[in-house]
Amino acid sequence: MTLERSFDQLSGSGSGFRPIAWAVGPLLIVLLITGGCSTSTTPEPANGSLVGSWTGSATRSPCRADATAEDWSSVRATLRQSGSSISGDMISADGTHHSVSGTVSFSRAILDLGNLPGTSTCYSFQLYINTSQFDAKGNLVAFSGTLGGRCCGTVAGTFHFERQPGT
Repeated sequence: MTLERSFDQLSGSGSGFRPIAWAVGPLLIVLLITGGCSTSTTPEPANGSLVGSWTGSATRSPCRADATAEDWSSVRATLRQSGSSISGDMISADGTHHSVSGTVSFSRAILDLGNLPGTSTCYSFQLYINTSQFDAKGNLVAFSGTLGGRCCGTVAGTFHFERQPGT
């Protein structure tokens, strides 16, 4: 009989006391109030396109056929995008031109440089875009990431590009 009475008290039958309803009711109200509000100030990306003109720099550059490094303290890029495919060109501070090809997915993009010396010491150079910055309207205004590949040693480093006004 004691066990039945304890169960009756927990379920709220018999005594009129409803501890479960008393505890769940306020919790539901709090969840409804906080779930209906959004305090996010981050805009939803509206235009994540890489199309346009960009300027930036990288901590590491490709090398030339004579194994000297290019000057990537300032790099200009013009990119085009069709679906998930990217193409364009990059010009280093010392005037070296590289074609660009790559792919973009939901969370990142990979750009491959062309016009490398093609020697056994320099045959691949990639830019792995893994950070994007958007303005208040949700437009892509900057991107950055890490470098990879094999060009006069293992390519490692970082880069950062910013969209040029009007593009």
